[in-house]
Amino acid sequence: MMRALYTCCILLAIGLCSKAQLPMNEPEYADSLTKQLKLKATDSAKARTNFLLSQYWSYLDFKKSKQFLDEGKKLSKSNVMLNAISYFFEGNLYFDDEPAKAEKAFLTVERLLNKVNTKESYYFRAKALSNYATLQEGKDDYKTAIDILLNQVIPLAEKNGNPTALAGYYQNLGSFFQTNRQFEKAETYYLKTIETLKNGPAKSVTRLKAYVSAANLYCFMKKFPQAKNMLDKARPFVANLKNTKVVVDYYAAEGLYSWFGARQFDKALVSFDKGLALAKKINYDYAIPSLTFSKYDVYSNQKNFAKALATLNELTRSKLFMGWTENRISIYNEYANTYAGMGKMSEAYAWSRKHSKLNDSLNKAEVKKYINDLEIKFKTTENQKKITRLEAEKKEVALTAKNARLNNWLLGSISTSLLIVTAFVIFYYRNTKKLSRQKEINHKQQLKEMEQQQRLVTVKAMLEGEEKERSRMARDLHDGLGGLLTGVRLNLSNLVAGPGIKDKEAGPHPLIAQVDASIHELRNIAHNIMPQALQNYGLEAAIRDLCHSMMSSDLPIRFHTLGMENNLSLSVKMTIYRIIQEALSNAIRHAGANFIIVQCSQNQGVLFITIEDDGVGFSPETLKNKNGIGLSNIRNRVEFLKGEIEISSAPNEGTTINIELVVD
Repeated sequence: MMRALYTCCILLAIGLCSKAQLPMNEPEYADSLTKQLKLKATDSAKARTNFLLSQYWSYLDFKKSKQFLDEGKKLSKSNVMLNAISYFFEGNLYFDDEPAKAEKAFLTVERLLNKVNTKESYYFRAKALSNYATLQEGKDDYKTAIDILLNQVIPLAEKNGNPTALAGYYQNLGSFFQTNRQFEKAETYYLKTIETLKNGPAKSVTRLKAYVSAANLYCFMKKFPQAKNMLDKARPFVANLKNTKVVVDYYAAEGLYSWFGARQFDKALVSFDKGLALAKKINYDYAIPSLTFSKYDVYSNQKNFAKALATLNELTRSKLFMGWTENRISIYNEYANTYAGMGKMSEAYAWSRKHSKLNDSLNKAEVKKYINDLEIKFKTTENQKKITRLEAEKKEVALTAKNARLNNWLLGSISTSLLIVTAFVIFYYRNTKKLSRQKEINHKQQLKEMEQQQRLVTVKAMLEGEEKERSRMARDLHDGLGGLLTGVRLNLSNLVAGPGIKDKEAGPHPLIAQVDASIHELRNIAHNIMPQALQNYGLEAAIRDLCHSMMSSDLPIRFHTLGMENNLSLSVKMTIYRIIQEALSNAIRHAGANFIIVQCSQNQGVLFITIEDDGVGFSPETLKNKNGIGLSNIRNRVEFLKGEIEISSAPNEGTTINIELVVD
């Protein structure tokens, strides 16, 4: 009896889960959508209506469903969201007959929408992945199906915020767990479904599904009071939902309870017949074999073998049901039992042999015993001696099989233990070797980091020393030699302006002009060594002054800045200044450029520098064999500021230097 109950419950669970969350097959629903197409509307609205009609007709008429789908796709070509959604409805179209195409379509929805963060995107991604999970469950890959629902579908449904959709996914998850015989988990998710929809409308298909699924599960778990409670809660919804699939499922669950819970066989048959009539009317293919098998089991329990046989014959005509190997094994066994009950032992024996060929190899001893029993009943009672010998052989076979199983178990246990020990030794050896290799890699990395750190310290000390020396030289030149030259000029001015000097109006004396030129050159040298603008006015002013001082009438230099801050330390400012100074110097000396652009922009703690010229350029390959002092100085300073440098150039196409510096 439990076998029959389990078969019925599993078939019902599959029916409740299949083609998850598709709409009801109500003619008035299709009529309403058809009327909407005749109204004036945008292409987007018409596309959505065509998709819904395609979904409706996917149950009833493939050709018509395909026509609506193609029209919807045509109207949504220019709309990214609708184009992605169209693949969801394409997956629905091929769901039953071409599951490989359906899988591809559902995964396309996920690929096109996985970076679109809108509620509609979450809604259709969840629906597509849920149907994809259902297809995996149909291939007995419950692990993948449950993983997709738990870790992808339900989080997306929670983001979407639609409680009805979320409850539907809880319902599917419960069905998967039930089919996989994890009944406590199935119960948890069915109750979650009911709790999520506790304030839902009286026409909620998902809410009725939850009650029916829970009743079905409780029947199998022999929790019949709970099953009755769920059916009582479901009953008011049946009248409101009329000719829908879930009502068929309700009649199936009601029949199971009447049969197993209340032991009212006739009442159970009435419920099963109601469900069958409605299932055939609305083409609910999954429910028909389930209900037919349930009727067979009732007739079999009533010893009404004639009706049981007729029901079995009807059941074998279902391609959906007979497509499962387990179902065929079960049906062959039921044929053998039915014919045996009718006293037709020859037919029973033939069906029993068919059953044995499909049955699992672990049950061979039991199958042989069953066949021997049928053979004993089939042969005449006059050959008592032969029957006795067959019984002895049967016992001997059973004993041999038992001993063989014991020996196999012992041998298997020993082999397993040896394999575990061997695997542990191999794992330990490989792990030790891997750890040793990792330690060596870590040690080399530490040495490399220490070497890099030491190099940075050296570069920092060198740059700081260089700048200190430049600063000292600038002060000495400006304050010492500059002061002397200024004094000489004053004395010469007094001398030239004194009495007895002729041609005072002729202009400055040549000696004074020479001294002025010397003072000017001295100031330029001191500025190059330590720019005063950098200390007095900041980095932006210093770079602008540098560009102005280095350009000529033949070579204009344009400086652009964005977001530069003046809160950097003097050493950082000086390093940035020297990088730009060296890069400009290289461009002026080697590029033969007609135009140079300097761009500086700052984003919080990162400074971006670009120096671009339209000169002769060079092949980047030459940098591998050649690294001048100027470029080396630039790289050292960039490395000092934990930055990166990229040089892009080609012959006769100019040169671009991009520098990114960390200035925190």
